[in-house]
Amino acid sequence: MNVGTYREAPATLKSRFAPLIALTVWLAFGAAFLVVRPGRFTTVYWLLLVPTFLAGGAAMWLQHLQTRLDRRAQKRWEARLKSLSVDIGGDSHLYQMLDPPEWDRVFQYLETCPPSARNLRDAIYAVDPTYFDSG
Repeated sequence: MNVGTYREAPATLKSRFAPLIALTVWLAFGAAFLVVRPGRFTTVYWLLLVPTFLAGGAAMWLQHLQTRLDRRAQKRWEARLKSLSVDIGGDSHLYQMLDPPEWDRVFQYLETCPPSARNLRDAIYAVDPTYFDSG
């Protein structure tokens, strides 16, 4: 079970740059609209205004989808830790400290340990020994 969002994400979201590209297009058309200052309701007015709004809406929509995918992935991560009887308390920020493939290795390590000996810190250290050295 992968705790990341990459495998289930729509093709437009497989790149984290999709919202950034839409935002760049929005900024470019918005700046062109302000620089050109077309007359009201002329062809140039609509050719600059419509893409500006579409790109801005697309950027917001893509960011919203990415946020939803990230929340779902974090809930699956928490459920998987709970199924292994590992209590993280209020430390749900731990989800962000490793990449999904690293978390898969942490979960594999925890699954090999007997339930009474499961320790998240030891599992993280087994996957990334340098993590605790940097703090």
